[in-house]
Amino acid sequence: MRFVGVRPNKITFVGVLSACSQAGMIDQALAYYDMMINEYKINPVMDHYACLVDMFVRLGQIYEAFDFIKKSDLVPNEFIWSILIAGCRSQGKLELGFYAAEQLLELKPKDSETYFLLLNMYLSAGRWKDVSRVRKMMRDEKVDKITDWSWISIRNKVYTFKPGSKKNQASEVAKTLEDLHDRARHLGYQVETNMAIVDEEKEEATALPAHHSEKLAVAFGLFNTSNEAQIRVIKSISMCRDCHNFIKVVSILTSRTIIIRDSKRLHKFFNGQCSCGDFGGLV
Repeated sequence: MRFVGVRPNKITFVGVLSACSQAGMIDQALAYYDMMINEYKINPVMDHYACLVDMFVRLGQIYEAFDFIKKSDLVPNEFIWSILIAGCRSQGKLELGFYAAEQLLELKPKDSETYFLLLNMYLSAGRWKDVSRVRKMMRDEKVDKITDWSWISIRNKVYTFKPGSKKNQASEVAKTLEDLHDRARHLGYQVETNMAIVDEEKEEATALPAHHSEKLAVAFGLFNTSNEAQIRVIKSISMCRDCHNFIKVVSILTSRTIIIRDSKRLHKFFNGQCSCGDFGGLV
């Protein structure tokens, strides 16, 4: 653009910074960011910050990402904190992850999915006092119970799944899913049972990750479509880390492309990889 005399605008730099983030080109990204501000006098917006935070996280530079957030002029939004949380989980920086999750909760104090994100983070770390504290916050705020549903369309008919549904437990869906779990374990996959949340008032556990709704929907799709067909699922909430890891393995076992649109982003799984770069399985 510069060569032909076309002046870049803020949208142009979003594209450039996003490309640098995907490619891990940190020096070039920072140079373009500096060029945008100092040469073209374009004030950065949240999208520019998000690209750079995403870049630092993808490169494993979690604390650099946090420093950049603290130094930015804009107040971080939900997306910024979500990126940092995903990076903290993948890099094992739990304390910073807890802080980021608390900040996200301040932005969305009535959002049940944000509470369950924080709750599962504390649960997986064995921080039971914090688990109790978050539960009390949920009761005080009268936060609605999170609802996990998945949908898949096959031959122009929509099928709906919810976790742990008894009607699925003795069906071909359950048998297919059990077979996939057995085969996945041979490739090193293990169900993360600490993703299950216990309801203190009802004294019972919600469905284990082994029976989360997207797993049921994917199993149903695999059983009812040809070997070449893509599997497309819509999910009401964001995928948990266990389900994300499982679907990656399933894409290897079946040589299928599996597409899941959750409440946060689009995931395209193929040959053990996901288009989100493994930042989608937050909890």
